[in-house]
Amino acid sequence: MPLNQEDFLIKCNNLTYYFENSIALNNISFSVKKGERLVLLGANGSGKTTLLRILAALYFPHKGELIYKGNIINRKTSKDVLKQLRTEIGILFQNPDTMIFNPTVYDEIAFGLQERDYKNIKDKVYEVAKLCQIEHLLDRSPLKLSGGEKQKVALASILAPNPEVLLLDEPTANLDPGSTGWLIDLLYELDITLIISTHNLSIAPEFASRALVLDTSHNLIFDGSLKELKNEYEILKKANLVHKHKYRNDFHWHDWY
Repeated sequence: MPLNQEDFLIKCNNLTYYFENSIALNNISFSVKKGERLVLLGANGSGKTTLLRILAALYFPHKGELIYKGNIINRKTSKDVLKQLRTEIGILFQNPDTMIFNPTVYDEIAFGLQERDYKNIKDKVYEVAKLCQIEHLLDRSPLKLSGGEKQKVALASILAPNPEVLLLDEPTANLDPGSTGWLIDLLYELDITLIISTHNLSIAPEFASRALVLDTSHNLIFDGSLKELKNEYEILKKANLVHKHKYRNDFHWHDWY
């Protein structure tokens, strides 16, 4: 039966990925419609980053299938299809230092546009810099900025080519509360398919209404609404997202920004 591209933008069928003898993802299946917004929840080491990198075709699954716009994505996929995916899907890593390498902020934002032969690069750089509130940094070296400023520069460089899908790996890790609020407002303004990984349960509803939860054994144990998830204490406990203190009898979570 032929794949119907209208049914989903991204589909994962039984994805498994491992590092040497260690499982990073175990038999993961879900689908994402165009324009949908999801949060990917799980403790550190649960496989969130690995899954995002597979979705961006930076890693290929050892078992199972990733399907993007009806095309199966693996090591045998044509270069043209992979180029299309990597143009249309932007990924922001948790550590912006792994993404920044140009001499100025302007060059950092312009780099992806130049690679795609974009017209009116200067106008686009200034437009995105203003959107990300870093226009005053354009002549600065990105390597000498604060962690939050670097995160904004990396995000601007991803947004500049107008991706259809945005993958964000713990995007608030380097942001103070004010900048976190700014990011939430910015993402609401974007007409884009969005998948955000985090272990912060309190901020997750600000980004999306649907959640995927990975447990510490790298299984997908929940796919549904965040509203329902907050009452699923056994699932949250299995994912190491809630806990009990000796002096309290109720499950609760701590939030880290």
